[in-house]
Amino acid sequence: MKKLKKINKIEAKELLDKALFKTFFHEIEWHEFLEKQFKWLKFEYYLYRNEALLPLGRIKTCLPAGRLISLPFCEYGGPLPLKKEINFEEFEKDILNEFNNIKIRFHTQILLMEEVETPTVG
Repeated sequence: MKKLKKINKIEAKELLDKALFKTFFHEIEWHEFLEKQFKWLKFEYYLYRNEALLPLGRIKTCLPAGRLISLPFCEYGGPLPLKKEINFEEFEKDILNEFNNIKIRFHTQILLMEEVETPTVG
């Protein structure tokens, strides 16, 4: 089973609605706005083992395939967890194996998710 699967924008939107952490800059509408403003930028979305959504931007370069970058114009463009129990060391290793010359940083909020208990109501 492949650990990283490229998904379309509709699938990404559905998953984004389920993400445990996200910012305005992860919203599909923001990506569409940027694509209209910058013709050299197209967004791609990847699903990691049904555990995390990884949005990336592909910019046109002299290379035929272009170059993948994290979300531009934002402070955090890394993976979005879809569940609390993610092994981020394994995630990083798998992403590094999948993409060349990629750097991954995780938002502190995401790394602390497992440590924080969700309060129960009732």
